[in-house]
Amino acid sequence: MAARATATRCVSLKVKNLTIRLLWLAVGLGLGVLVALKGQLLLRPETPVSAKPFLETNVKDLISIHNKDHATAKRAQLVSFIWGANGLPKDQPASIEKAIEDERYADLDNLKQIDRLTVKMEWGLTSTAYHFVPEQGNGKLLIYHGGHDGDFFVAKELISFFLKNGFGVIGMSMPLEAPNNQPIVEVERVGKIQLAFHDQLKLLKMKSGNPVQLFLTPVAVVLNYAQPLGYDSIFMTGVSGGGWTTTIYAALDPRIKRSYPAAGTLPLHLREDRNRSNSAQRPADWGDYEQTIPELHSIANYLDLYILSSLGDQRKQLQILNKYDPCCLSGEGFRAYETVVNEHVRSLGGGSFAVFLDTKNRTHSISSDAMNVILEDINASH
Repeated sequence: MAARATATRCVSLKVKNLTIRLLWLAVGLGLGVLVALKGQLLLRPETPVSAKPFLETNVKDLISIHNKDHATAKRAQLVSFIWGANGLPKDQPASIEKAIEDERYADLDNLKQIDRLTVKMEWGLTSTAYHFVPEQGNGKLLIYHGGHDGDFFVAKELISFFLKNGFGVIGMSMPLEAPNNQPIVEVERVGKIQLAFHDQLKLLKMKSGNPVQLFLTPVAVVLNYAQPLGYDSIFMTGVSGGGWTTTIYAALDPRIKRSYPAAGTLPLHLREDRNRSNSAQRPADWGDYEQTIPELHSIANYLDLYILSSLGDQRKQLQILNKYDPCCLSGEGFRAYETVVNEHVRSLGGGSFAVFLDTKNRTHSISSDAMNVILEDINASH
């Protein structure tokens, strides 16, 4: 019996020793993996930075508009580049459907009816806009242009706010964003592709002008539709890509009396590079292809576009930026150009430029505070 107990203790001791050894082996392997991973992390290069903002840039040296003749010539050059010899589109919408039903907007105050406008363009692209007609109107029209976040329905709060205040409102979306279509096209030497994102549009050859017109033609056509309706003033706002659209279009067409682009653009030298892991990624501040078309910027950079958007009797551009925007174009880089651009506009004989910095809004949007600022600015212009 004693011998058997001794043998049992020996086996137990051997198992215990083996278990301890296996545990130490596991610990050693784990430490080895951690050391290897740490080594790889140490060898990995830091995130590349290629769009560092240069606040010390002399923005006055970047402005190419120095008198009214320059402004007129720049606007003509831009229109020619975008649309070719045909100039600013003179078309009306391909279809106008009166008093449509859309239950998503059934609860809007002061809504008389919704008219649906359809704009047709080359390559089978269409743009669908809603004209929200007020029951009691104030004679003013606000065009709202959405960005890369889909249907302009996301701006229902803004549409409701201005409709309640007597404005007619037209809601629009960027190309390929709902409710617009995403057609399948056949491109020479490329083949069939479905148009689903903006970088693809640069592959399209237009009958006249540049593919960037696909972002701007719908606004021109909607304005052609709205102009005879009796509105005494037309204003425009938009967020993100819609803020970019607002900036560009207001520079091209003085029919936009005042414009309020939100979180849409900064001069390229002020765009920050952040949160990238490799050089193939595009910084959020840099934007889609339409933001940096070289041929367009060789005619007019963003500072020139701000001037063209602001210049003219009673015209103004009030740029809206969110200081803590989680997407892009945050911070206070605008202080490098706000005063310079405004003084330049005033020296040319009329109009003004300013920036509203929203320090409360921590989303990539037009906040209720910004809506009130827009309303107050419009009311102050009359």
